[in-house]
Amino acid sequence: MPGTELVASGYAAIVILLVLLYAVTVTASHRFLLWRLSPGAKPLATLFMLAQALVIAMATVYQPTSAYEEWLWHVDREFNIPSVVASAQLAACAGAALLTALFTSAKSILGRIHLVLLSGAFLLWAGDEYLMIHEYILNWHLHYARVGAFIAVATAVAAVRAPRRSWHWYLCLLTGLALTAIGAIIVERLPLNEPSHLCEEMGLLRFDPCLLTYRFEEALEYIGVWLALVALLGLLSTAAPRLGRRLRAALLMLPALWLCLLLVYALFPRLELLTARGQASVEFASGIHLAGYQSDTSERATRVKLYALARRLDYLGLGFSIHLVDQVSGESLASYDKRADQRHSISFLSPEAPHIYRTIIDLRHPSEIPRNRALWVVLTLWREIDGEFVSQAVLSGDLQALDEAQVVLGELALPAEPFPAPSTPLIQFDNCLGLLGMALPERVLAGAVLSIPVAWRSICESNIDYVQFLHLQHRESGAWWVYDQQPLGPRLPTRLWYAGLTDSETWRVPLPADLAPGHYQVHTGLYRVSDQERVPARDAAGNPYQDARAPIGVLIVD
Repeated sequence: MPGTELVASGYAAIVILLVLLYAVTVTASHRFLLWRLSPGAKPLATLFMLAQALVIAMATVYQPTSAYEEWLWHVDREFNIPSVVASAQLAACAGAALLTALFTSAKSILGRIHLVLLSGAFLLWAGDEYLMIHEYILNWHLHYARVGAFIAVATAVAAVRAPRRSWHWYLCLLTGLALTAIGAIIVERLPLNEPSHLCEEMGLLRFDPCLLTYRFEEALEYIGVWLALVALLGLLSTAAPRLGRRLRAALLMLPALWLCLLLVYALFPRLELLTARGQASVEFASGIHLAGYQSDTSERATRVKLYALARRLDYLGLGFSIHLVDQVSGESLASYDKRADQRHSISFLSPEAPHIYRTIIDLRHPSEIPRNRALWVVLTLWREIDGEFVSQAVLSGDLQALDEAQVVLGELALPAEPFPAPSTPLIQFDNCLGLLGMALPERVLAGAVLSIPVAWRSICESNIDYVQFLHLQHRESGAWWVYDQQPLGPRLPTRLWYAGLTDSETWRVPLPADLAPGHYQVHTGLYRVSDQERVPARDAAGNPYQDARAPIGVLIVD
């Protein structure tokens, strides 16, 4: 009937597609490919077919009872069992290509170069499959498509130049690369992976539950890489029909070696924590302990590495937010939210076991962010609960807290373009800071606000808090009136001054209403906040000022 809606099970559709895909692959490969492999190469191909079939079956059929189990078998997550199997299969391809390049008797050096380049490409893909590096690359699909097209063309050229008996292996290799590209680039970008597209805009056909194709996408990638592995093992079998014991052992050791490398790599977060510049001990709600951090700032971005100690059960679903907060106004000027990376210090232990997790966050600086201004680097933890992002309270810790859910990881000031300045400052201090100018008005009323433009420069990093004092001494009575503040005000404390800084500020000094009229000699200087000691000062000719106080003029108070 017109307008009748057909309802189908998205889950059943995916299961049927996967069964058909693997049935066709196994049947065709057994009939046309596997029997051609040398006995020493067949075990590796069989091992990875069984491993990936188990992974796809578990990811599709197994019903997880916890977030930990869901992560452990999810084919679209990193640092879990499917990602380890996928990356190990790619590494096996890299090893098989390299061994083939070593043992092939091809007359053309181009054939060996092609196999070596292919080995390098598979090795890079193996690392990316485990680490998901492409998530940090803008338009990675386009870059991968270009690389894949180049490899496909190079493989086709190598096939044409190869002996006729090897053509079916090159055809298998090209087929595997094509299936991998279809899964990783085409199917992955289809709107079918979005439930809103599948369940609401399918015309007369509606899937319930929704048809999510990422399992089929990953299966295409698994099978595509497996066909590439079979092809490379076939080329190796052609080059060395009777694989020696050592060569057979090398083939079987490739997955084991890669797993060992992943285990060593998994230990890096704990080793990095030992050398992290920022050691911390902050307890958040939900059992999350911030054990260390590292913050580095460039002209365009601030990179923060976070090291959290948590159980897997507590860590899943966690997210981090980094903000650059103005220290004067308390306003967030830039921020970046990221779900917690799953990279951990030891792989595949009990969900109750604590791990050290490392998350890297790159916060890009917007063009409108102010320069020469003190900014805090602020961390917030959150967890997604029923579609809402709930901040995790800070329970205790040794870092400065802005409120009950925010801690300060550090501070920074983005440098501004310096303005032209005299080569010799008006007053040079022994700490690399120089007062370029300080303009006093001729006279002012008692009780008024004294406006004083000041200009400073720094020829080295400061890292220390200094305060500038202003002394007014009455000529007739000798009475003193003192006013202190940071040289450029609270917006840029001297601890954040950098080499090459030049900047100016206008002081607003409120004079007391009962300030005696008359002529005042005005002096200025610096002292350290930590010990209240004045910093020695010299004039433009290099002569030291007595008591580290420099006269800057006379002010008449009416």
